[in-house]
Amino acid sequence: FGRWLLMSAYHMTEEALLAYIREIRRFRPRFIQAYPSTAAILARYMVEHGVAPFPTVKAVLCGSENLYPWQRDLLAEAFGCRVFSWYGNSEQTVLAGECEESTHYHIFPEYGVVELIGRDGRPVEGPGVLGEVVATNLTNYICPLIRYRTMDLATAATGPCTCGRHYPLLERVEGRLQDFIVTNNHRLISMTAVNMHSDVFDNVVQFQFYQERAGEVLLRLIKKPGYNDRDTGYILGELDKKFEGDVDVTIHFVTEIPRTRRGKYQFLVQKLPLDRWGISV
Repeated sequence: FGRWLLMSAYHMTEEALLAYIREIRRFRPRFIQAYPSTAAILARYMVEHGVAPFPTVKAVLCGSENLYPWQRDLLAEAFGCRVFSWYGNSEQTVLAGECEESTHYHIFPEYGVVELIGRDGRPVEGPGVLGEVVATNLTNYICPLIRYRTMDLATAATGPCTCGRHYPLLERVEGRLQDFIVTNNHRLISMTAVNMHSDVFDNVVQFQFYQERAGEVLLRLIKKPGYNDRDTGYILGELDKKFEGDVDVTIHFVTEIPRTRRGKYQFLVQKLPLDRWGISV
């Protein structure tokens, strides 16, 4: 399988990031594979401290989390190369990835059969329409999963891709149903709408939304030394625009935002039982 340099996602302090950068330069990897949230921490440090891209890295490979547009831009800026994303699940019912020509996800038909199902239980019609990913795996001969509801939401894309592969395409994967904020009128807002890679969050180290009531969210922030009251007002004002006044945001300052046991970073902790509410798309 070649050479691997494994680095912890749990110890990414400023002191550790310097050591990580030194080790990556010494190792001279061709590819970096990481959770998007983990790679973004390293990338932001490199951008803010003027660290040059690693000359041997040809691509950054992201998976196991949703890759947000601001993360893709940040990673491309820091590492100076193409950022690829793939989509799959631990149940092994679906596998899809980007190609060299586009950022659409190519569904591997030999791995599983994928459908996009709407709230009415019927296949969604046409590209750009959001649906739940329902998949049947073709590789599990012991306990196959047939029309398995993944609780992931995605939209189809028109094809074929210019790369020449005649695979079904997903325009984007929005993530799990629990990755959406619920407004006071039960409208769903994807975390894609929250752009971390802008001057709104210039004085923020990290953030996380927490929701347990519709139309209300708690925003946990880790402040940089230069953070002040103007930043609070700016953040609240911009979020109010993005949420169109349908979500009340309360800011709570913290010194640490814990990761999951797998080392993933959650931008939203959603405590609402959306599946039991009948909110499926």
